[in-house]
Amino acid sequence: MSTSRRDVLVFGASAFALGASGCAILRGGAVHPQWKASQASLVGDTLTVPLADVVAVGPGKVLEVRLGPSHKDLLLSPRADGGVNVVTGACPHNGCIVDFDPVKNDWACPCHESRFTLEGKVTGGPAKKNLKVPASRVEGDALVVDLSSVRA
Repeated sequence: MSTSRRDVLVFGASAFALGASGCAILRGGAVHPQWKASQASLVGDTLTVPLADVVAVGPGKVLEVRLGPSHKDLLLSPRADGGVNVVTGACPHNGCIVDFDPVKNDWACPCHESRFTLEGKVTGGPAKKNLKVPASRVEGDALVVDLSSVRA
């Protein structure tokens, strides 16, 4: 059986399309529980989230906060010291949702293996830009996040 140039081009195009769609399927990246507003508030660029909502996901886990069209989505991961790691969720390489790696204590992209420090600095993989890390603090029983640096 001989293979024509057309067969090779069709096969190559099909393989590329399948690979690209696979990446598109993975584009979602990590899947996290999504935060359901309980008694939170978003006033201007200040998000206030009940700390109990974040802590409820458990240590080493991640809570995804979708803020709509005005701000980038966030990932919140409770720390053992009572603080919370906060970063934008989308990897700057291809937009996949990153995940927290409690073993290495960093953020990892499951799509193309970029890695980021807790402060969002890229440490490996194809990503060239850092994750954005909005200023945040624990105030009483709430996590307060300044969203001015993560406007969409």
